[in-house]
Formats: sequence, structure tokens, C-alpha cells
Amino acid sequence: MCFRHGGIYRYDDRHPGAVHVMEMQRLAEAGDGLNTYINQHVRGDFAARRG
Repeated sequence: MCFRHGGIYRYDDRHPGAVHVMEMQRLAEAGDGLNTYINQHVRGDFAARRG
């Protein structure tokens, strides 16, 4: 996932976990609510960051 003013973040089954990743994918496909979900539920729990 790439954010406008940051780096590229990788989320996986380990960080933040499969349930969160599936919900983030659903929200991304819907085009609404992904940013809010990340801020409320996963925040800094990512597998890797580049950039």
C-alpha cells in the first residue's frame, strides 16, 4: 500500500493479521473507509515500510 505523503507499507498475515488484511482489501475495493480503518485498527502494525 502506498500513501501520498509517506512510504510504501506492507501488511500480511503476521502483521497486522489475516482478518485485518482481508478487511483492508474489502475497504480498498469499495473505495471507502480504508484510511479510517487503518488509523483505528492497525496503525503502526505493519510488516515492512519502504521509503
